[in-house]
Order: sequence, then structure tokens, then C-alpha cells
Amino acid sequence: KGVIIASYVPPFLGIKANQIEDWASDNIGSRIRLPVFIRTLIHSSGNGLIKVDIPGNDDAERKEWDGYVESSEATSWIPIGKSGWEFGTSTDISAKAENDFTPRTVAIEKAERIKTTFVFVTPRRWKGKAKWVASARAKKQWKDVRAYDADNLEQWLEQSIVGQAWFAHETASPASGVRSLDKCWKDWANVAAPPLSASLFDPAISSAKKTLLNHLTKSPDGLLIIAADSVEEALAFLSQALGERGGEELLSFRDRVLVIDQEGVLPKLTIGGSQTFIPVASTRSVESEMAPIVKTMHCISVYPGNAAGINPHIVLQPVGYEVFEKALKEMGNDRDATNRLAEESGRSLTVLRRRLAQTPAIQRPEWTVKQDVAASLLPIMFAGA
Repeated sequence: KGVIIASYVPPFLGIKANQIEDWASDNIGSRIRLPVFIRTLIHSSGNGLIKVDIPGNDDAERKEWDGYVESSEATSWIPIGKSGWEFGTSTDISAKAENDFTPRTVAIEKAERIKTTFVFVTPRRWKGKAKWVASARAKKQWKDVRAYDADNLEQWLEQSIVGQAWFAHETASPASGVRSLDKCWKDWANVAAPPLSASLFDPAISSAKKTLLNHLTKSPDGLLIIAADSVEEALAFLSQALGERGGEELLSFRDRVLVIDQEGVLPKLTIGGSQTFIPVASTRSVESEMAPIVKTMHCISVYPGNAAGINPHIVLQPVGYEVFEKALKEMGNDRDATNRLAEESGRSLTVLRRRLAQTPAIQRPEWTVKQDVAASLLPIMFAGA
């Protein structure tokens, strides 16, 4: 009981404390994204997690704890038992920490406090951290008191490949052939203005939820294959299915997913035995590298729907008109525009994305700009195969 558990993680992106501090200083959105950052680190490096409640983005500001965690096992960063987390990005770190510590101490009964660790997190460097922690502990109001700053977060990131990828994309840093699900969603939805609505995936999520849960909750036993009209659509679906739209059970897996786009990356990330992340292959060459680990890790591969010789476990279909109409209305389209887009796209989300894209490179499939390829494919299209 209380043993600190840490998995070996191979060196990867090498994110430093200076980068974390620069993110906090230069990005006004870091205040609402910091909870997502910490949640990703906890889910991707924790052991024995019982409950993790850390709302981010628009839900980041609330009267309750910024974060609450229960864990049956300790790690270097996550206390065993109950812990209440408070986050701050302001420059006056000591004042923010004290303004969180004192009201929590007053508001929570002692019987609960002596079973709970108080944790304060800032993405800035905090010279007075050790002094503040010592003072707070001396009051003996909590089971324990901890504080993490940019230097601590750098060390924590070394234990989380998924956290490194998340932070790299958050700061537009080179990510060495990997993506987080947040990045996959932005890559898919933000080509349109306004962005494509997540509700377009609701029917597919409802249909595939059981299959996803069976794969992710049982012992690893082979590859889960998802097929859609495009690889990008399949990844966008996965981002939403493992998000709030998929429910709490699937959401708990989101922060462990790492999409791998380049050959040669996965073998480097699985050096040293078992890892806690969930790899998703976006290409066949990456999928082939999953062969040695499909019995030890929950592996997923995404395919375009017209791929031959596969038997997908989940196949995304064009959405029904009612769902299509509702989503397009959310995006600001009137009935005439919705009917036109439904006819043009056949309610295929991949084709809809092309129709609404703001850049010519996405508006036209790659094969259409290669005249020799297009000339060869057109007779096949008219033949219906």
C-alpha cells in the first residue's frame, strides 16, 4: 500500500520547463486548457485510478475543486487515495495558491480533509514553492499538501508519451509523426467555417459504443478496425466516440490514445516492455508494426471504406437526413443550403467536409488533380466498381 509505481517511458519529444512556462505566459487560453493538460497526464500515467473529475475548456471554471482524483495506487505525481486539485496560471503564484488553499480548508470538514491530499498546480516556475508547501503542511489541515510547477510538469511529461504529444500540438511544436485525438478533431472539423458539428457522429457513436467498450475493457486480443469514407473521418469519429458524446466509460480512455502517422515511431515508443497508451494506426505501414503488440496493447487501425480485403469491426455509414439537417442547422445553414449539401454529398461526412472546406486542396480529392489517374478511374466509376 502506498508503493510508488512508475513505468519506463522511452525518450520522445523532450519538452522542457521553459516551453511549459512560455505556453502559460503567451497563451491566454492556457487557463482553460491547463485542466485538460493535467487530466491527460493523470489518465496516461496513472495506476489504479478510481475516479478522475477534471473538467476543462468551457467547464474549467466552477465553484468545486478544479480537479478531484481517487486512486488505489500511488505514482510519483498522483497521491494514493483522495486528492483535490487546484490550478492557477497567474503570475502571483503564492497568492493564487493561498487563495485556493484557505477557502478549501474552511469549506471542507476536517474529517474529509485528513483523508484528502491538497494539490496546487501552476505551469510557471515557482521559486517559493518549497516554502509555501512547508508552511501549508505545518498547519496539519490536510492528509498532505503538494505543489507542482513547470519544472515538475517537465518531469511528469517524461512519464507520458500521450501528454507529450498533446502538449506539442497545443503549442504547434514538432510532434514526430504522432497526434492526439484533440489534434485529429481539429484537423477534420476546422477546415470549415464554422467548424463541422460533432453531432454528425452521434448515430455512429451510438451504434459502435458496445464494440469499442468490448475492445478497450477486455484483455488485449488483436486489432480493432474502423472503416469510414476516409481515414480522417474515422479519426474524427474516434475523437468524438472517446469524448463526452461517448459517455463516461469511453471518455476514460481518451487521454491514453496516441494516433501514429509515420512508420518507425511505434517501435521506438514500445521499447522497454508494456506501455499504458492506446496506439491508433493511420497507415498500413504503421499497422504492420503493431503485429508484436496486439496481444499486449489495445491496438486500433483506421481504414478508408473502399479498402479491399478487410473485415472492419466498425463501419461508418452516411448519416440520416434528420441528423444531417440538425447538424447543418447548428452550423448556420438554412433549409435550402442543407438540401443542396445533402444532395451533393449523399450525406457522406467526408464529401460534406470537402464541400464546406475553405481550401482547394481539401475541396478536391487528390486523384482529381492527376489527369492520368483521373482518366483511368472514370471508366471504372461508370462501370460501378
